[in-house]
Amino acid sequence: MLSIVFDENVPDCIVTALTALTEIAFPLKEVKISSVRLLGLTGKSDEDVLHAVGKNGILITYDKDFKTQRALSHIINQYSIGVYWVRQPNIKTVWLLAQLMVEHWQDILNKSDTEDKPFLFEVTKKGIERRQY
Repeated sequence: MLSIVFDENVPDCIVTALTALTEIAFPLKEVKISSVRLLGLTGKSDEDVLHAVGKNGILITYDKDFKTQRALSHIINQYSIGVYWVRQPNIKTVWLLAQLMVEHWQDILNKSDTEDKPFLFEVTKKGIERRQY
């Protein structure tokens, strides 16, 4: 089963919409979707969030710390976590963020199933690209 956790900076409405979309559009995929808020980890450190994501889990975040902080890479490597850092558009609205996520959601699910973890992917309007820590 694929386990995806959205960081606390992802609006709840996007998490809810992607959960519903996954159930409707990909009924055969076994995906457990949660969020930092649902797990009761709001305000906790990035390290605590990564521990909660757990072994072979996926984290989706808008937080640049996961892209730039090498200190987090030891936990990501230890637990073989896949991280998607979503680059926010210059003009940030929930609608634009939702569009970006929906546009790439199938690719995110597919990569999460097929790519060896740990990994870091950057999600932009142009697509999804692998990044190095």
